[in-house]
Amino acid sequence: MSFESNDKDKVKSTFESGAQKFDRIYDHSENKSVFNRWLDRSFRQDMYLRFERTLENIGTNEIHSILDVGCGSGRYCIEYLKMGKKVVGIDMASNMLKIAQKSCYEAAPDGEIEFISGNYMEHQFEQKFDAAVLMGLFDYIEDAESMLKKLKTDVNKLVIASFPRSDNLPNKIRKFRYFFKNCPLYFYSREQLERIFLSIGVDNYTIKQTDREYFVKLHLKSTEQV
Repeated sequence: MSFESNDKDKVKSTFESGAQKFDRIYDHSENKSVFNRWLDRSFRQDMYLRFERTLENIGTNEIHSILDVGCGSGRYCIEYLKMGKKVVGIDMASNMLKIAQKSCYEAAPDGEIEFISGNYMEHQFEQKFDAAVLMGLFDYIEDAESMLKKLKTDVNKLVIASFPRSDNLPNKIRKFRYFFKNCPLYFYSREQLERIFLSIGVDNYTIKQTDREYFVKLHLKSTEQV
């Protein structure tokens, strides 16, 4: 499973209570305080870079349907809808989904989107998606291999995900901070990721290293094409 039951409750609690604060990270800089603009420059550049890279890879004619796992407040979903994609977002934090529903309707009232409240690993889909996006999610996943195996059954073409680096000092400091939030964090090495991808039978992938994380693309072979 992706979450141990205790971990699931801890992660859910963290994002239920911090939904509004998290969503404001993506506000335009002119709407932020001097301190928050400093935080953006100092610690959040990877978040904005992953956002840009994801949209570049999703905005192709081959991708029509997207599963956003851990969709949070829906900032990514808004951009998918603007591209004319069909979107399903799933998240455990109901407060995040309330923001996502409101924001997506206001930004793209005619967009085709469904939100699901729950744990991705416990949900069975009746459809397959062209792509899945998991940004900032594997930070909280103890068993990444099991989640990736499930994604192979739900996705036809592409999985895009971020994995925080285990050799980054700010990440280690972040783990210390999250200890006091009572929220687990998990980090990865490139070698660990390559072993996981090999174990689930994915050999077509790219790993791009940024300051604090790995931006990963997994190119899947649909079971319908095998």
